Amino acid sequence: MLYLVSPIDISPDAFPLVGWIDDGIIVSLLISEVSQLVTEALKKKQLFNDTIKTELETIIDTDNVKTITVDAVTVS
Repeated sequence: MLYLVSPIDISPDAFPLVGWIDDGIIVSLLISEVSQLVTEALKKKQLFNDTIKTELETIIDTDNVKTITVDAVTVS
């Protein structure tokens, strides 16, 4: 990002067309990289949420609950 405002440039903007093209390429690369980072972060978050959901469903599985019968007795 600093490259875009830096006075040091691969091809200075003094050469109108060429100077703008290299800036455009840098901006495109920056947008592409940021978009990949955001996409990866969202995928990791979704995978984490899916894993937690699956584990909770396994823990709270009410289909396999066994009933325990207890006979009550009087304690004196």
